[in-house]
Amino acid sequence: MEEIIYNGKRYTRFGKYFRSARKFLHRAIWEDAHGPIPKGAHIHHKDDDRDNNDIGNLECKDGGKHLSDHHTGHTRRPDAAIAAQAIWRETGAGKAFLHEMGVRNHHFMRNDAEFVCECCGKSYVTRVTGGNRFCSNACKSKQRRRDGTDLVPAVCGVCAKDYETNKFKTSPTCSLSCGRKLWLATPEGQSHLERLASTKRRKQ
Repeated sequence: MEEIIYNGKRYTRFGKYFRSARKFLHRAIWEDAHGPIPKGAHIHHKDDDRDNNDIGNLECKDGGKHLSDHHTGHTRRPDAAIAAQAIWRETGAGKAFLHEMGVRNHHFMRNDAEFVCECCGKSYVTRVTGGNRFCSNACKSKQRRRDGTDLVPAVCGVCAKDYETNKFKTSPTCSLSCGRKLWLATPEGQSHLERLASTKRRKQ
């Protein structure tokens, strides 16, 4: 194992850097020379050689700027990697690997069981999620209507009557009758009344 002794402390290879149990070597060298590193700042190797921890090769940079500078001019593009992966998946080796991973991790990906729908009483088999109660979204919605789960108090915009309505309903009225009255007060409703009156006059 590669290691460096600095100020009596042992720093061992950790990826591309050397570090002790609590600090990276290049950060320790910078702090000994310049004091504490500001929050959010990084210590950058000017020549991009992580093994060159000479104080003259180190500089303190804003963390975001440091990461941005390292990615500038990067030749490996994520879209190229995605395209290469799609091609590899169609090869014999890719298909064999994916099949092996599917078999190996099947018990993690899906664990089916039989349940009884709380709404219609129908038995169904599906993946265990910990909240299996209904066989379909239709039954889930039906049960919510039965239980009044989504009912909220409201005041009719026409007759000012207090009533309960579904919180997802867009109509501001308590009934079809009030809804029609509200619509007839709109330009579309007035135009409709005029057409009816015109038709009635022609028939007479």
